[in-house]
Amino acid sequence: MLRSREAIVALFTAAIPFSLINFSAYLKGGMPDPVQVAGSLAYMAMWFTAALYFGLRGIRFLRGLTIYWGLGGLLTIAAFIADKLAIALPIYFIFAGPLYGIRIFLNVRPDAKFVLIGIAIVYTASCIGYLIGIERSRRINGC
Repeated sequence: MLRSREAIVALFTAAIPFSLINFSAYLKGGMPDPVQVAGSLAYMAMWFTAALYFGLRGIRFLRGLTIYWGLGGLLTIAAFIADKLAIALPIYFIFAGPLYGIRIFLNVRPDAKFVLIGIAIVYTASCIGYLIGIERSRRINGC
Protein backbone atom coordinates (compact mmCIF):
# COMPACT_ATOMS: atom_id res chain seq x y z
CA MET A 1 0.00 0.00 0.00
CA LEU A 2 1.27 3.47 -0.89
CA ARG A 3 2.16 5.51 2.18
CA SER A 4 1.95 9.26 2.66
CA ARG A 5 5.73 9.71 2.46
CA GLU A 6 5.95 7.79 -0.80
CA ALA A 7 3.07 9.80 -2.21
CA ILE A 8 4.73 13.10 -1.32
CA VAL A 9 7.98 11.97 -2.96
CA ALA A 10 6.06 10.94 -6.08
CA LEU A 11 4.19 14.26 -6.22
CA PHE A 12 7.45 16.16 -5.58
CA THR A 13 9.05 14.31 -8.50
CA ALA A 14 6.01 15.04 -10.65
CA ALA A 15 6.60 18.76 -10.12
CA ILE A 16 9.72 18.65 -12.29
CA PRO A 17 8.12 18.25 -15.75
CA PHE A 18 5.45 20.83 -14.91
CA SER A 19 8.14 23.22 -13.77
CA LEU A 20 10.14 22.66 -16.94
CA ILE A 21 7.08 23.65 -18.97
CA ASN A 22 6.64 26.91 -17.04
CA PHE A 23 10.03 27.96 -15.77
CA SER A 24 11.37 29.90 -18.77
CA ALA A 25 8.34 32.21 -18.70
CA TYR A 26 8.64 32.43 -14.92
CA LEU A 27 12.27 33.54 -15.11
CA LYS A 28 11.46 36.15 -17.74
CA GLY A 29 8.42 37.40 -15.83
CA GLY A 30 6.14 37.18 -18.85
CA MET A 31 2.54 36.12 -18.81
CA PRO A 32 1.96 32.38 -19.19
CA ASP A 33 0.78 30.98 -22.51
CA PRO A 34 -2.16 28.53 -22.87
CA VAL A 35 0.12 25.47 -22.58
CA GLN A 36 1.56 26.78 -19.31
CA VAL A 37 -1.90 27.57 -17.97
CA ALA A 38 -3.09 24.06 -18.87
CA GLY A 39 0.03 22.55 -17.29
CA SER A 40 -0.49 24.43 -14.03
CA LEU A 41 -4.17 23.49 -13.89
CA ALA A 42 -3.22 19.85 -14.54
CA TYR A 43 -0.63 20.03 -11.74
CA MET A 44 -3.21 21.40 -9.33
CA ALA A 45 -5.72 18.74 -10.44
CA MET A 46 -3.06 16.08 -9.83
CA TRP A 47 -2.66 17.21 -6.20
CA PHE A 48 -6.43 17.38 -5.69
CA THR A 49 -6.94 13.94 -7.22
CA ALA A 50 -4.12 12.36 -5.23
CA ALA A 51 -5.50 13.82 -2.01
CA LEU A 52 -9.01 12.63 -2.90
CA TYR A 53 -7.67 9.13 -3.57
CA PHE A 54 -5.82 8.99 -0.26
CA GLY A 55 -8.89 10.23 1.57
CA LEU A 56 -11.03 7.54 -0.07
CA ARG A 57 -8.48 4.86 0.83
CA GLY A 58 -8.12 6.11 4.40
CA ILE A 59 -4.41 6.75 3.96
CA ARG A 60 -3.08 9.40 6.31
CA PHE A 61 -1.94 12.15 3.99
CA LEU A 62 -2.75 15.47 5.65
CA ARG A 63 0.38 15.61 7.81
CA GLY A 64 2.71 14.93 4.88
CA LEU A 65 0.80 17.43 2.77
CA THR A 66 1.10 20.09 5.47
CA ILE A 67 4.80 19.44 5.95
CA TYR A 68 5.51 19.57 2.19
CA TRP A 69 3.65 22.81 1.46
CA GLY A 70 4.51 24.36 4.83
CA LEU A 71 8.18 23.71 4.21
CA GLY A 72 7.77 25.21 0.75
CA GLY A 73 6.27 28.35 2.27
CA LEU A 74 8.98 28.64 4.93
CA LEU A 75 11.76 28.12 2.39
CA THR A 76 10.18 30.74 0.13
CA ILE A 77 10.12 33.26 2.96
CA ALA A 78 13.72 32.39 3.91
CA ALA A 79 14.88 32.82 0.31
CA PHE A 80 13.08 36.16 0.08
CA ILE A 81 14.67 37.39 3.31
CA ALA A 82 18.14 36.13 2.33
CA ASP A 83 17.73 37.76 -1.10
CA LYS A 84 20.03 35.17 -2.68
CA LEU A 85 19.16 33.85 -6.12
CA ALA A 86 21.17 30.68 -5.51
CA ILE A 87 18.88 29.84 -2.61
CA ALA A 88 15.66 31.00 -4.25
CA LEU A 89 16.06 29.33 -7.65
CA PRO A 90 15.70 25.67 -6.59
CA ILE A 91 12.88 26.53 -4.19
CA TYR A 92 11.00 28.49 -6.82
CA PHE A 93 11.65 25.77 -9.39
CA ILE A 94 9.96 23.12 -7.24
CA PHE A 95 7.17 25.14 -5.63
CA ALA A 96 6.43 28.01 -8.03
CA GLY A 97 7.46 26.65 -11.41
CA PRO A 98 4.59 24.18 -11.77
CA LEU A 99 2.09 26.85 -10.71
CA TYR A 100 3.26 29.71 -12.90
CA GLY A 101 0.40 29.26 -15.36
CA ILE A 102 -2.16 30.33 -12.75
CA ARG A 103 -0.55 33.75 -12.72
CA ILE A 104 -2.88 34.58 -15.60
CA PHE A 105 -5.75 34.50 -13.07
CA LEU A 106 -3.94 36.48 -10.38
CA ASN A 107 -2.93 40.12 -10.36
CA VAL A 108 0.49 39.67 -8.76
CA ARG A 109 4.11 39.85 -9.84
CA PRO A 110 6.08 36.58 -10.05
CA ASP A 111 7.80 37.04 -6.70
CA ALA A 112 7.62 35.49 -3.22
CA LYS A 113 4.04 36.71 -2.80
CA PHE A 114 3.00 34.79 -5.91
CA VAL A 115 4.76 31.65 -4.66
CA LEU A 116 3.00 31.86 -1.30
CA ILE A 117 -0.38 32.43 -2.94
CA GLY A 118 0.22 29.44 -5.24
CA ILE A 119 1.22 27.26 -2.31
CA ALA A 120 -1.91 28.32 -0.41
CA ILE A 121 -4.13 27.53 -3.39
CA VAL A 122 -2.72 24.04 -3.98
CA TYR A 123 -2.60 23.24 -0.27
CA THR A 124 -6.24 24.30 0.16
CA ALA A 125 -7.38 22.37 -2.91
CA SER A 126 -5.51 19.29 -1.69
CA CYS A 127 -7.02 19.54 1.80
CA ILE A 128 -10.48 19.86 0.28
CA GLY A 129 -9.85 16.83 -1.94
CA TYR A 130 -8.61 14.82 1.04
CA LEU A 131 -11.58 15.79 3.22
CA ILE A 132 -14.04 15.00 0.41
CA GLY A 133 -12.37 11.60 0.04
CA ILE A 134 -12.62 10.89 3.76
CA GLU A 135 -16.27 11.94 3.85
CA ARG A 136 -17.11 9.83 0.78
CA SER A 137 -15.30 6.87 2.33
CA ARG A 138 -17.34 7.23 5.52
CA ARG A 139 -20.59 7.32 3.56
CA ILE A 140 -19.63 4.32 1.45
CA ASN A 141 -18.53 2.30 4.48
CA GLY A 142 -21.46 3.46 6.61
CA CYS A 143 -19.30 4.95 9.36
